[in-house]
Amino acid sequence: MRLLLILSILLYPIIGIAQIEISSTQLPQVGDTILFAIDNLPAGIQVGPPGENHRWDFTTLQSPYTQRTVWQIPSTQQKDKLRPQIDIMLPLADQEQSFFETKPDGTILKWRTEASDPLKMNITGTVIYSKPEIYRRAPLKYGDQFEHAYAFSQTVSTEQLPQTILDALPITPDSFRINLTGERTDQVDAWGRVLIPGGFFDALREKRITTQRITLEAKLGNFAWQDISSLIPSDVFPLSFTRVTYIYYSNELPEPLAWIEMGEQEKFIQGITYAAPNQTTKFQDVNQLVPGVYAFPNPAIVNVRFAFTSLPPGEYDLTIMNILGLEAWKKRYFLQGNRTEKVDVSPLRKGTYLYSLRDAKGKTLTTKRLVIVRP
Repeated sequence: MRLLLILSILLYPIIGIAQIEISSTQLPQVGDTILFAIDNLPAGIQVGPPGENHRWDFTTLQSPYTQRTVWQIPSTQQKDKLRPQIDIMLPLADQEQSFFETKPDGTILKWRTEASDPLKMNITGTVIYSKPEIYRRAPLKYGDQFEHAYAFSQTVSTEQLPQTILDALPITPDSFRINLTGERTDQVDAWGRVLIPGGFFDALREKRITTQRITLEAKLGNFAWQDISSLIPSDVFPLSFTRVTYIYYSNELPEPLAWIEMGEQEKFIQGITYAAPNQTTKFQDVNQLVPGVYAFPNPAIVNVRFAFTSLPPGEYDLTIMNILGLEAWKKRYFLQGNRTEKVDVSPLRKGTYLYSLRDAKGKTLTTKRLVIVRP
């Protein structure tokens, strides 16, 4: 497999490719197994301009493990609780699960997501759509463009909001409700070949531009919900923002080849979720991720990425020790859920070390081996 991948890397720039159309038969179905990995610190990745016959090389993507989940049929109780039209669901990391409706016209609509953080502000809860968001559509061809609007609300407790928001209020309400309306433009702006760690694929690229507007409501006692958006400074809780996402589809896998979240004004990449059909790293079922940390690459030469998983919000100490248990490096982080940090280990001598994660009470969550080598 490794030899084939190396030959593919060498040959793929000179192999001719043809423009493709994504078929509706490639939409996810109940029973499909999704294998994916996440790189929150991608290096050397370029999305490139729109156009034809591109070659996108994403082989530098790294992840300590491959995550695995399966599209499922919602239970009768879930359908009765949510909507009768919901016919497919997907468990995700951190006990998150989303519920969808498949339509005869080839679209998949998202109606609900539990344990979600849609604003990327560590505010988790249940997102309920009053107007569903289109999750997938097919067929797709180069040049397609779609306009789409959706809306949802999310009720959260006082404890779930950042302290900076609470500090801006004259009183502390019992609960809060986030109302969001989104407007989306999906444009299939490029086609070509995508090279990922698991192989190479002919692909279409969709550029997704999403503008979201938010109102924040508060509830105190038996009083009605009150709009308090004007009380919150925009630098604390932005009431509108725009996100750009690039999504790469092929006819060989039901999941996207890559899902790239861009940073502000597209100046950097925030993170990449990518398909891992032929990965040799160990698998983790997404609903069985335990609180902990993984180091990769391991062995390491200069830099190590520490991937923290499924952690409750709080402060944690990450420590690197030599084999005698003496501290060689230590740093404290405020962590919640999943996060990746890069650490420079070049000052450490080559050899075998241990790395350990402790919570604020001093309880050790995990201790594992780290090997540092030198060229």
